[in-house]
Amino acid sequence: ESKPEKLNIQLLIELRNIIEHRGLPEIDALTFGECQAAINNFEDILEKEFGDNNALMINLSLAMQLTRMSQQAQADALKRLQSKNFSIVKKFIDDFKKDLSDEIIESQQFRLRALLVPLVGKKASNSDIAIEFINVSNLSEEELEKLDSGIAFIKGVENQFKLKPSKVVEMVQRKHKEFNLSTHAKFWKFYDARPIDIDKSFKGNYCGYVEGFDGYLYNQEWIKKILSTYADNEEFQHVKGS
Repeated sequence: ESKPEKLNIQLLIELRNIIEHRGLPEIDALTFGECQAAINNFEDILEKEFGDNNALMINLSLAMQLTRMSQQAQADALKRLQSKNFSIVKKFIDDFKKDLSDEIIESQQFRLRALLVPLVGKKASNSDIAIEFINVSNLSEEELEKLDSGIAFIKGVENQFKLKPSKVVEMVQRKHKEFNLSTHAKFWKFYDARPIDIDKSFKGNYCGYVEGFDGYLYNQEWIKKILSTYADNEEFQHVKGS
């Protein structure tokens, strides 16, 4: 199997050939990790071939990353990504990655995924470095556990409502072919998953109104709820007859 560094640059070259000179800033969020990994890979080559004194970090400052994106901004970006103009590029990226192994996808040489945590230091010596990169492979099991806990905590405050009704139907149909939008409506009405009317402030256990999408989206717990109802025939008959 090809090395992650080779697959990384192959993806970016082919992506460049598809985009050519068109401006598609909406795909930045999709490819940021791959672009950062490519820079890091190039940096490694420079250091190995020409020494640390010729590293990029010696002469280049770190790029600033805007991380505080509102839920509405995320939804707006998602809507643009789903538009016809970007479907070809998005499909290429998805097709390229679907045949890659988990080891390649998770490799920091193929795609860099970073967790930014503010560093608090009372002493000047502790806070002189604004950004510090930590190699995960050098962490102990205890440190990895703490890292995973931190990631889980941060992910917990993300918007959990991301599934359109059509996506819910698609996911449930993998196990229950007869499930459709009409059946789905019976489910959310039976369980009061969402209001019938529009309530922009609504955030429930399974569904929430999302600005930018201008409608209700569902979470993964809703999928689990539907599947558990199917597993209980008596409960399912109650929903079906409602």
